[in-house]
Amino acid sequence: MAHQLILVKSFVRHCTSVLDQVAAGAEDPAVRIVATVAMNKTTWQAVFSKAAQIGDSKSLGDALAAVSLFTGQSGINNGVTETYEFTNNRVVHILQGQSGINNVVTETCLTLIRRGDESRIPELCDLLDRYGGVSLCEDYLNCGQPDLERAGSRWATSRGYKISIGNGSNRARWGVGR
Repeated sequence: MAHQLILVKSFVRHCTSVLDQVAAGAEDPAVRIVATVAMNKTTWQAVFSKAAQIGDSKSLGDALAAVSLFTGQSGINNGVTETYEFTNNRVVHILQGQSGINNVVTETCLTLIRRGDESRIPELCDLLDRYGGVSLCEDYLNCGQPDLERAGSRWATSRGYKISIGNGSNRARWGVGR
């Protein structure tokens, strides 16, 4: 048993070292962000708050891309490693546990819709699936961007919702507010 503990501590040091290298040197900012979160050096709430504070499409998009890449969580605390593998629904539950993550992701999505940043459509579609609720789905359906409308339709249909004409959420229009 003692040998396993030594191996685990050695493995934790190795993983931390590798994640430090990724966080410092990865070419893609989203990968650097994920590595930093995986090491518990920041939270998703802090990542999105900082991106919102900077306010440019690149910072907001990098935060969205990072959370889109995130498919699990490793916590390294006091030499103990906990590694989890989750389905998307379970990952969402974990991230929801970080105060306000869904609200921050939603606001970031709405900001990028208003800016009309087509380079972020894939992440926006993925984030609707992972974090979306009825209001965000309605925003996608009503934003005027065909790819996001299709994503909203897929989200609603896959969850048993019927789409009809009415007073749905429309907090953002594509490209209005650039």
